[in-house]
Amino acid sequence: APYDLEGLEEIVPLVLEGNVLREDGIFIFEHSDKYDFSEHPNFWQTRSYGSVNFSFFTAEPQEADSEDKE
Repeated sequence: APYDLEGLEEIVPLVLEGNVLREDGIFIFEHSDKYDFSEHPNFWQTRSYGSVNFSFFTAEPQEADSEDKE
């Protein structure tokens, strides 16, 4: 499948660190269910459709849960 290319996991940091998104932008990345980007600081959510996933990332890192804040 085209979303199972070698080196695919490198695309997310390249886009998010490359200043290509507007400040309020969202990056939607299509990938197989073999990949999990949920630990990335800019990760917002994922949607699954069979074995195809769409991971959503914001231009700015997501804030930690309020429990983690002082």
